[in-house]
Amino acid sequence: MMMKLSKTTVLAWLGGSCLIMGLAQAASPTRGNPESYQYGMKPYPAAPSGYTRLSIHLPKLADEDAAVLRFRAGKSMTVDCNQQHLDGRWQQQTAQGWGFDYYTLSSSGQVVSTRMACPPDSSRQAFVPAGGAQDLRYNSRVPVVVYVPTGYQVHYSVLMPKYQGVAAPE
Repeated sequence: MMMKLSKTTVLAWLGGSCLIMGLAQAASPTRGNPESYQYGMKPYPAAPSGYTRLSIHLPKLADEDAAVLRFRAGKSMTVDCNQQHLDGRWQQQTAQGWGFDYYTLSSSGQVVSTRMACPPDSSRQAFVPAGGAQDLRYNSRVPVVVYVPTGYQVHYSVLMPKYQGVAAPE
């Protein structure tokens, strides 16, 4: 299977599944396949104050029913050896009059962390997720539009099973 991938996309094999990873970019009506995105970003409202509108434009696949899009929002931050995540909650909404869904993350930016002693010089830059991951049916015909607080990023991956089957009773 041949796919055209953007510069921010990486292809990797993990445990019998193919995983395509990328980073959502600021929404632009000129991005993507013109046949797929015939309306551009017109159906989606402008980003409210303090938010950024990001979009994920997916390449066409031979079997889109077998793929799943997973995305999560967060910030790149300096962290220590503890586990961190940002507070946040996803809300799915529908563009009025169009029927296209979009997703909004509300977050106050509070970091939740374990509180264990860390070795000296253990701080590093890392992506700190907020609000948990969202799994959607793969659909290359319309962009996935996400509104996140300014300064947040959206990372996504496409999961394509290499092996499929049906469980048998024993």
